[in-house]
Amino acid sequence: MIITPLCTLLGIERPILNASMAGTATGELAAAVSEAGGFGMIGGTNPDGASWLREQIRIRVESVVDRRDRTLDFADRASELLNDLRTLYLA
Repeated sequence: MIITPLCTLLGIERPILNASMAGTATGELAAAVSEAGGFGMIGGTNPDGASWLREQIRIRVESVVDRRDRTLDFADRASELLNDLRTLYLA
């Protein structure tokens, strides 16, 4: 298995990220990429607005919970990532 600094930074098993393109990067795609050990992302904008994004987040969380027993503490991971990025770029 390939382990890169990106894997370590993001806490993922494989250096795979999906593009978070609006409307096409759905909750199902993010869950599938996460299931494969990568960093699954949901597109943040859509003509349907916030309701679409909330639905995609719900789908993503339910898919991961259904498929694998993974911890879903998004806020903690995001906070850790921001701190790591600050350390890298502000040093």
